Amino acid sequence: MTINLEMILVGASLITALTTYVFLIKGLLKEGLEQSFATWFLWALLDLIAALSMLFKGGNYQLALFYTFFGVLIAGLLLYKKQFSWSWLETLVTCLVILCLWIWATSGDRAATIASTTAMAIATTPQLVAAWKKPSTAGSPFIWGGYTVANLFSLFGGKAWNIEERFYPAVCVVLCLWLAMLTSRKTKNT
Repeated sequence: MTINLEMILVGASLITALTTYVFLIKGLLKEGLEQSFATWFLWALLDLIAALSMLFKGGNYQLALFYTFFGVLIAGLLLYKKQFSWSWLETLVTCLVILCLWIWATSGDRAATIASTTAMAIATTPQLVAAWKKPSTAGSPFIWGGYTVANLFSLFGGKAWNIEERFYPAVCVVLCLWLAMLTSRKTKNT
């Protein structure tokens, strides 16, 4: 097996993500960080669909599969910590996610990558709202910046500029960067 730049970048994305998850888990357990259960639960489900669809098309699936495992872990930790809430927003987001899943089911693997990644972006809404309202407890610029870097590594670790290799990490870069910017804000209520 020949090691190439793409493999190194994908490996760097996994190491960066793992390091970031350690800080997130520490923040949840010891530092009062709050996360959206609905977002993490839906992310785990959608990351699995995205990972499998990219795997079936021979794409850049490793980070999405990694995110699936840790998404389940974080969702479980949030349940354990009783950080669970459900409102009309979570219901709306879940309905939109179901619509995206229906598109996947009727359209094949390439459409699955697009639909599940779009649904994952929609599922980020509760976390974005939390970061807007309470930036000091919704994570940190360091944590969301870490995920941004992990996604950048994965983005540039793709073998080709196509949906299977670049769409998922590109969308994740934008979402995590947005969360990093929101959590870096100082508000009067924090």
